[in-house]
Amino acid sequence: MKFSCSLTAALALALSLTITSLSMSHAQLSTPVMMHYMPWFTLERKNTHWSMQLKERDGLYLMERYQQTGRVAAHYTPLIGPYSSKDEDTIRLHLELLRQAGVKGVIINWYGISNRYDYPVLKEAADTIIRLSHAAGMLWTLCYEDRTIDDDLSEEDQVAQLQADWEYIRDVYIEQFSGTMLRDAVTERPVFLQFGPETFFQPKTWSNMLQAVFSDISERPHLLGVDKVNPQNVLPDGGFNWPGWDLFENPTPDTIETFHNSFYDRAQSAGWYPVIGSTFPRFRDYYVQGNSPNSTPKSWWNITVPSFNGDTIAISIDAARESGADVLQAVTWNDWQEGTNFEPSAEEGYTQLLRLQEHILGWVDEDSMRNAVLAYNDLKASEWQQCDRVSPDHKLDCGTKESTEVSCEASGCCWRPSSQSGPWCFHKAPSPGVCEQPAPAVRNCTRTPED
Repeated sequence: MKFSCSLTAALALALSLTITSLSMSHAQLSTPVMMHYMPWFTLERKNTHWSMQLKERDGLYLMERYQQTGRVAAHYTPLIGPYSSKDEDTIRLHLELLRQAGVKGVIINWYGISNRYDYPVLKEAADTIIRLSHAAGMLWTLCYEDRTIDDDLSEEDQVAQLQADWEYIRDVYIEQFSGTMLRDAVTERPVFLQFGPETFFQPKTWSNMLQAVFSDISERPHLLGVDKVNPQNVLPDGGFNWPGWDLFENPTPDTIETFHNSFYDRAQSAGWYPVIGSTFPRFRDYYVQGNSPNSTPKSWWNITVPSFNGDTIAISIDAARESGADVLQAVTWNDWQEGTNFEPSAEEGYTQLLRLQEHILGWVDEDSMRNAVLAYNDLKASEWQQCDRVSPDHKLDCGTKESTEVSCEASGCCWRPSSQSGPWCFHKAPSPGVCEQPAPAVRNCTRTPED
């Protein structure tokens, strides 16, 4: 199985850049690698994916915590600091780093078009990520979450919501960006994932929806669910591999190898197509540390699957190569709470992404990755100087009690919620001169926040 997309002229030029710091210890991987990408980050004061429930422990909001400690609610911290998933500069950096690593594109976790909870914000971020992926010539697809369907709806209305979600995928994403959508090159049909199923457990529900939304069978997607959640083939094309379950019971290099090989055996015997395996750098969740001190721990909290000095990745790559997997899903770019991040971190630098690059391309090139991050830092420097490092007594009010992040930033001001007294919406400070003595590992006025 092969996948293809048309490269833009800019991407073709980028691919010709000189490679430095070469190492040829691994053969190139022919299986296309797609990166699972989370769109759920904002810079709101208590964004649950950056802060969890840490404010109950330390009394700090998101940016206060980061400025004072250099940390978020995770064992690892993004090298570039906390970010918004809809920030276009950040998305472009992520895509460039993925391209450098040899990753073909992104699998975006997608939560539908419901107006419940923070789903509209997540959809806006996904809209932006797909648009920019397409512009960069990177492949894209979605991992749909049917658990977002409202439990309070009638069964009929739930099915209607499912169909509405997929009509949006068809009419907005596929209609506009089909040229870079992940497709099976044999049938040229789209390939999508479903993280579950969690709501609809009857195969007929899914097949009826796909037939209704995609009447042309040539455009009807291949749709696969999570292997261990989809044992009865509720989803029409089988399951994809995802780290968890028995892997967590006694993680060793041997059990990791068994975990991956067992998946490929099941996929082959059941006739799943396409076969989508997984690779991940490690698993180290932050659920115990990040939740309320009064929370009752769940069975899946406080799990660690070590990197085993890169063997956790290497074992999965070898299994995919030997099995002839059609696609390898890298899990994940930025699930910081579970510690499965390939995205560069303050603690490990580019280590995990370079390991992936070496398996995919046969070399490592840290210099180019570092240069991409430095260019991003230069782009963001004025914002960091003028908003992030302003002391409370220097914040000049720029809003009203009704101000929101959107209205504040639209007026050209900074929106930085704080537990201390002072405005949350304030005028940008003159720069330079507000970045003195930043906390260790915190982005600041220099070009090297990773140092």
